[in-house]
Amino acid sequence: MFKGWLNIFNATLAKVSRPREICDIITYSAIGFMTHFFFKNPQELLGITINILLVLAALNIRGWRLIPVIVLPSLGALLGGYFFHNMTFVVPLFMPILWLGNFILVFAFKYLYLERKVNFFLTLFIGATTKYLVMVLSAYAFIYFSLAPTIFLASMGRIQLVTAIFGGIIAFFIINFKPKNK
Repeated sequence: MFKGWLNIFNATLAKVSRPREICDIITYSAIGFMTHFFFKNPQELLGITINILLVLAALNIRGWRLIPVIVLPSLGALLGGYFFHNMTFVVPLFMPILWLGNFILVFAFKYLYLERKVNFFLTLFIGATTKYLVMVLSAYAFIYFSLAPTIFLASMGRIQLVTAIFGGIIAFFIINFKPKNK
């Protein structure tokens, strides 16, 4: 049974060559990491860009190769010193939650869209909403336990839902209007 769940992560929208997949991994990972160095504001642009990459990676990259795309954006945020404005001290504590949120969105597309053939936009809604709920509830817990100031919710609140939805919509248009591999 466990092996069956792992196979879900090998599903892709279309078969691509190994060199193309490696190119996608490097491109998505580098953009996800470097985005925080180039775009200091607005946070919406950062979030949308990261979520575009997450959806594209979910649909085009197999298995463990997704890890850099899921993990590197938050490392870029930490090293870029941007995330949460002057609350960068919270990022190392919150990184596992950021990774989990990114993983949830990727998993939603792997499982619901690719494996179960659920409508793209319903998958996006479910994945984005679940990601948002995990992140906002975790932010509330951080605030409750005095690990982060209340302003932390501004970065982990509705903006997470909005950027995931807009990123997914843009990814949809990229997928449907790019040339197909032959």
